[in-house]
Amino acid sequence: VPTRPITPGTLLGEHGINIANFALGRPQHSQPGEDAQAFAVVQVEGQISPSLLELLRKQIAIMSVRLVELG
Repeated sequence: VPTRPITPGTLLGEHGINIANFALGRPQHSQPGEDAQAFAVVQVEGQISPSLLELLRKQIAIMSVRLVELG
């Protein structure tokens, strides 16, 4: 029986990381109906470990993960 992919929110929650902000977008040059990739920016409360970053990168629906630390 195939298993469902784990959503990023579930994976973060299982590691005790709260999502503070979540935004979706697509490149400005994309046109409605065009097969364009979307992107998400997820602001979290807490520290993301290298092992959690790797788990996120292994998810089938995620093409790329970048950690940006502000402040």
